[in-house]
Amino acid sequence: MVFLTAGLAYAALSQAAIWMSSPGDLGALLWPGAGFSLAALLMLPERRWAWVIAAIVVAELVGNLARDFPLAPSLWWSAANGIEPLIGATLLRRFGNPRGELVPLENLWRFLLFGAVVAPMFGGAIGTLGSFSHVSSGGDSAWQIWPQYVASDSLGVLVMAPLILTWRVRGHRRHPVETVAISVAVAAIGILALQPSNSDFRTSLPFLMVPILTWSALRFGLRGAAGAVLVMTQITTWTAADGPFGSVITAGSPGAIVLPLFLIVSGFSVFVLAVVVEDLVERSDVERQLRDQAYLDDLTGLPNRRFLTEHLQNQHGADDAAGGLAVLALDLDDFKLVNDGFGHRAGDDVLVEVARRVQRRIGRRDLACRLGGNEFIVITDLADEPLDALALGLIATISEPFTLSTGATISASVSIGITHGPSTSTTEALLADADAALHHAKRASRGGLHHFDEPLRQLVNDRTMIHNQLRSALANSEITAHFQPEIDLSTGEVFCLEALARWNHPTEGRISPGRFIPIVEDMGAAGDLFARILQNTLDARAHWATQLGFGPAVAVNLSVSQLADPGLPDTIATALHRTETPPGALCLEVTETALAREPFIDVLLLLHDLGIRLALDDFGTGWSSISRLAALPWDVLKIDQSFIAALADDDDHAERVVASMIAMAHSLGMLTTAEGVETPYQLERLSELGCDIAQGFLFSEAVPMRDAITYVSSTNRWTGPPLHQRRPPLHATPSGGSLDD
Repeated sequence: MVFLTAGLAYAALSQAAIWMSSPGDLGALLWPGAGFSLAALLMLPERRWAWVIAAIVVAELVGNLARDFPLAPSLWWSAANGIEPLIGATLLRRFGNPRGELVPLENLWRFLLFGAVVAPMFGGAIGTLGSFSHVSSGGDSAWQIWPQYVASDSLGVLVMAPLILTWRVRGHRRHPVETVAISVAVAAIGILALQPSNSDFRTSLPFLMVPILTWSALRFGLRGAAGAVLVMTQITTWTAADGPFGSVITAGSPGAIVLPLFLIVSGFSVFVLAVVVEDLVERSDVERQLRDQAYLDDLTGLPNRRFLTEHLQNQHGADDAAGGLAVLALDLDDFKLVNDGFGHRAGDDVLVEVARRVQRRIGRRDLACRLGGNEFIVITDLADEPLDALALGLIATISEPFTLSTGATISASVSIGITHGPSTSTTEALLADADAALHHAKRASRGGLHHFDEPLRQLVNDRTMIHNQLRSALANSEITAHFQPEIDLSTGEVFCLEALARWNHPTEGRISPGRFIPIVEDMGAAGDLFARILQNTLDARAHWATQLGFGPAVAVNLSVSQLADPGLPDTIATALHRTETPPGALCLEVTETALAREPFIDVLLLLHDLGIRLALDDFGTGWSSISRLAALPWDVLKIDQSFIAALADDDDHAERVVASMIAMAHSLGMLTTAEGVETPYQLERLSELGCDIAQGFLFSEAVPMRDAITYVSSTNRWTGPPLHQRRPPLHATPSGGSLDD
């Protein structure tokens, strides 16, 4: 197929060159077959070059014989036209331009040098030998034939090869009117050039092609330049006999080389100009692509975080933002379920559709961005649509069902955090406030909205302070264990001393556990805090043992995040071994919400197998399963303080609830501990209801290690202060339960 196609194309171009040769006896000043041959080799792999060369040689030989040329010179010419493109393609491959690229400029120079100069010189030399040896007449010398041969092939390469090679790449898209205009201009000059007239106007037509060539190169690049050069060359050769070169290009004269040289130099100039333009356009395209990659999200096409940051910085203090800016942070709810259930392609479909709906819903002056993942930002002016109306409109628009590419129909839910401020608000402040409001909205209820306010600002400040200073607080022993006793109601002995984390900040003073414990868990530092409290607790027990002659039992709270660590049993076993603490002297308290996660059962069983006691904390406040409660080896069930606080003379319902909890725990072989006992009446009713252990301010608040055994006797009995001294402190925190008590 390559042989046949190349042969037919070469033959057709050769015949066309003869038909469109210049008037008079000048012959074909342009040999397009030379350009076609070189372009074919550059476009094909080397393994097919032999077929192309063979096709060219055969087509050339057959054509020459058909025109009644002798066999011997025909063989020379065939060899010349086969060897010439091979030399050009080989040199280009050898010197760094194997595909005949014309851009950038250094590639064009290589192409012109090797393809349009060096190769035609070799081909012209071979063809001249055949012409001079066998058909020369009239005193023509090799130095007269060779330049014309070289010029004809060089012009053919210059005109034809770029025209073919430029169609491999995307051309410049211009307005159709401009394309029609340049086509009409070229056609008009061509038609006028063919008119039988010897007027000065007609002889100047070739020079009218100069502005056309420049226009083509500047506006249409290499492809337009190649087409314009072809038209210019043909028009010029048609008018050669009586045009501006007529006086110097008579057949057989040395001046016959002037016209081809003029065309070659003109073509060179046009292509250099076109390549410069192409190079500039390509660089501009690359810069635009890089700019798009830097500022646009690849998936949705929305502006990205970098664009948003720079946009807000540009808006900082702007006069047109005198009313202030509002930031809406949007986050798709349960987006992970879409990826897990339908696949990441479906997740991408959702993000693209959400981006489209957000853009459709916001105003023309508003800005929508994708920060990454499933989070979007909308920037609007406070003077525009009311924020709640805009947010509710976005929620409603996004929640409308839509069909995925997989055919499944889903509905997306979105939570929105809103903040606003004057145009002088910093970019970081606006985005941070919107993000804080978004997180609050997601915790409060999915598919809702929340405005940033002062309580939330305090929470953000706490989070920032705790996040930045927690590590140093642990290292500097600012966070330590305080201890609160749990008393056996039947014997008056200390059942255990529960360790509770307390932070004494050097400048903030005492920080409530309710402020820092949730943040510690959110930032994934609960393990570090537990390790410090466990170490303090076991070291304190060892210290008490030297004072009392025995080590009282101790209790430490476990967070939900720690139960996900399969190495937790080994960590605790190592700590027990280091302090020579019997496993039965340690009780680990777990909140009821931890029961919602099945994988934690294995960890709890391993801990119990070590001999450690387990207590279920804050019972009654979560959604625990009775069957799961019975399946785990709990030793103690701690009744939440909210039920104890409800015990009163006239609250029979509260007493029945507490009594039911105690009875259920006893039936499952568990002891019961009442949290938050603060009055003698509560203590009395709990004793009557059969509760085993009590804990609360009636006995003691959580105190440092040095004070924890002040009222513990050598027989492990709690001797406590007089009742009139047992009252909650002015800034008491809830007693018992988890680390944040």
